[in-house]
Amino acid sequence: MNKQIFVSIAESLQWVDDIVVFVWAILSILMIGTAWLLYKNSGGISKEVTLVIILIVATWTYPLHTLNYQLVPGLAGNILYLALAIFVIYQVRNVSVNIAYMLYPIVAWVSFATIYVIFQLLAR
Repeated sequence: MNKQIFVSIAESLQWVDDIVVFVWAILSILMIGTAWLLYKNSGGISKEVTLVIILIVATWTYPLHTLNYQLVPGLAGNILYLALAIFVIYQVRNVSVNIAYMLYPIVAWVSFATIYVIFQLLAR
């Protein structure tokens, strides 16, 4: 396949870099809201609350586990983070399907961001 196609796609997606902080701020608010609703419903720190807190910590430490946003560690970090998010959603769904819906945008964003990183790698 022509490398220029990957370069063109990667360049057309560069707007992602401009909104990433805003998106993660919104997603963090959703995660905090999810943890709060789970805490309120369970009356304390449940397994699901703990898992959402772990997801929040993984979000806020992303620059550390991707070696300051490098592409290859970023791709690996995205894949691991996506697996963690899906696992957390599955666990939260056991308590409340409606509360779990608050975490779905994370999977959508990380999936999109992973595709963006793949195109950046292929454009090299």
